[in-house]
Parts: sequence; structure tokens; C-alpha cells
Amino acid sequence: MNQAKIWLVVKPTVGLPLFLGSVAVIALLVHASILTHTDWFSTYWNGGAKAPVEAPPVAVATAPVAAPVATPEPAAAPAVAPVGRVYFAVDKADKWVEGDDSIAAVTAYLKANDGTKAAISGFHDPSGNKAHNQELAKARAFVVRDALIAGGISADRLLLEKPVETTGSGDPRDARRVEVTVQP
Repeated sequence: MNQAKIWLVVKPTVGLPLFLGSVAVIALLVHASILTHTDWFSTYWNGGAKAPVEAPPVAVATAPVAAPVATPEPAAAPAVAPVGRVYFAVDKADKWVEGDDSIAAVTAYLKANDGTKAAISGFHDPSGNKAHNQELAKARAFVVRDALIAGGISADRLLLEKPVETTGSGDPRDARRVEVTVQP
């Protein structure tokens, strides 16, 4: 049990009201300190019976629960095998300028149907140097093949066909295309 001892030194020149006021404030502070640090008050207040001591509430730490992550579902593969057509700029083979959606559809179909393969054909027109046109069509086919591989399709499911010369359908971009056809 804590006992508080207070020593008060008062100068004779200090007036009695100031002395009594100081003693009252000190007594109040000591009384409040004793009330909060000892249990004699609770014993007195409860008629001799000690008040039950309640344990302070304990905060229970819980591990944070991660919110469920929604995994995106793969795009549904069409029932009919799609044909991918990609169009390139004139005399370019580094990247295509049109056809992202059709390649995405072919990729989704091939992922959903493991037993299928895809034939990749590069096209060119008869004008100009035939050897150059064939190499350009072949290089374009390799760009498309690499994009399919990057999309998760195994290289052994992709068949590169010999470049095809086309007279076209009247649209000059037909001679700058690569087609991807799915085979069973």
C-alpha cells in the first residue's frame, strides 16, 4: 500500500489564507493520487469488501484477411473456329497496323481447344521483286507467329505456310496481310 508523505515548508511571511489555500490544493491532489493508486478507498466505500478487479480489456489482434481476388475469366472461345487477318503497312514487317481483335479471337480459340493447330500464311502481290515480296510475306508471318507464342500458344501448334501470291480482291491491303486459320 502506498503511503504519501507531504512535507510543507511555509515561510513566516506568507499569509494564513494563502497557506490554507495551498494546503487544500495539495491535500486534494494527494487525495486524488491515493484514490487512483491504492485500493483503500474501494474497500472503505464498499463496506469492507474489496471491489472486484476487472481486467483491462485486451485488444485481440487479428490477422488481416485479404479480400478475395476476382480472377478474370478467359474470353469464351467462339464455337466456330475464327480466321485471323492482320494487315501490314507497305513494305513493312515489324508490326501490323490492323487486326488485333482477330488475333485475340484466334488465341482464345486455340487456348480453349488444346487439340487444334493454326496455319499462318503470309500474302504478297505480284508487282515488284518476287523474291523480296516472298521474304516480306515470310517475315510478316513470323511476326504473327511470335505474337501468338507471346499470347501463350505453343510453337509446335503453329504451322508456317509458304508465302502466297495474290492478285487481291481489289483492296491493295489484301496483298499485305497474314491469315491465321485454325485446323482440327
